Amino acid sequence: MAEGDQDAFAELYAVLGPVVYTYLVRLVGDQGAAEDLLQEVFMAVWEGAGHFRGDSRAKTWVLRIAHYQAVSWLRRQRPVAALSEALPAEEDIEEAALAAWSASRLAEALKRLPPRQRAVIELVFGQELSYAEVAAVLGCPVGTVKSRVSYALRLLRHLLRDVREKQV
Repeated sequence: MAEGDQDAFAELYAVLGPVVYTYLVRLVGDQGAAEDLLQEVFMAVWEGAGHFRGDSRAKTWVLRIAHYQAVSWLRRQRPVAALSEALPAEEDIEEAALAAWSASRLAEALKRLPPRQRAVIELVFGQELSYAEVAAVLGCPVGTVKSRVSYALRLLRHLLRDVREKQV
């Protein structure tokens, strides 16, 4: 790709495009903005391919670019966009209703997390990256990732209690 191989770029896009799009939608909470950001991310990937040293996986490198694009977008937005969560299809109506209620509580709590904590939760739990990979994406030490995850989970637990009390 660094040498202008469009087939290599198309293959990378086919593999990582859906992953990056999902991350962007969950982080910015707007499908249209995520689509625009996805294009910006892959333009940056194409233009920066010669700078990729191979110190990390390509997925980590691309998610790092996506993260910074999303954070820049979030900074320009007022108020901060909501994080949307997709619900899995369920067979049983009662289970589906309970899942929807739980997912809506979680989505409500997640959208109230500050962007840094929301991003780290999405990278660790949504994208299943290791702490070292998250540190590479965010450009911070592993210890910072661990403390952000810990803080985010505590805050999320507190926010879930608040959401439950407001809905009762």
